[in-house]
Amino acid sequence: VIATARQPAESAALIALAKEHPSVTVEALDVTDHAGVDALAAKYKGVPIDVLLNNAGISGDGEGGEFGKLHYDVYDKVHAVNVVGPLHMVEAFLPNVAASQQKKIINITSTQGSITRSTGGGYFYRSSKAALNMVMHSLAMDLKPKGITVGLVSPGFVRTDFTKGIDLPMMITAEQSATAVIKVIDGYDLAMTGKFMRHTGEEAAW
Repeated sequence: VIATARQPAESAALIALAKEHPSVTVEALDVTDHAGVDALAAKYKGVPIDVLLNNAGISGDGEGGEFGKLHYDVYDKVHAVNVVGPLHMVEAFLPNVAASQQKKIINITSTQGSITRSTGGGYFYRSSKAALNMVMHSLAMDLKPKGITVGLVSPGFVRTDFTKGIDLPMMITAEQSATAVIKVIDGYDLAMTGKFMRHTGEEAAW
């Protein structure tokens, strides 16, 4: 496992995991730093990657996301992290995925990006996830002839730093989410490529 974080030194849980498991390597990476992404891809040139997992994401909605007071510089940042970042990661690491056995590109998205289920508000985050879904759905069609599977998985409503301050009955732990998402990833195959899936294994509404 090659795990990445913007500030590895500040990711205590990740560092502890890497110390416990010698098969885990931690690298510094910011998906908005395209030169940094390319440099990391060059470092791992020729190394097969079975599952390229794009998990970086920010909401931006608490920083000028209110209609009438929208901060468009924040919107640009959300799009850069949630959409452009994953797309560039795929471009940079596609040779690694193509050289692997499983050949999977998995993107952690959200049902907040579902146009069918939209309830208004959340302009920055919701539109970025809808854009991610579209980008990866298109990519799924382009990469299918190469035998590469592209997946979109919503992890559920998870208790993490991302949802700090929210406490609702339907929320699940990071461990519960990860266990469920791994099962969905394992079940993805070329016949499913491009599908938008929930952590429960059900197909999500576009």
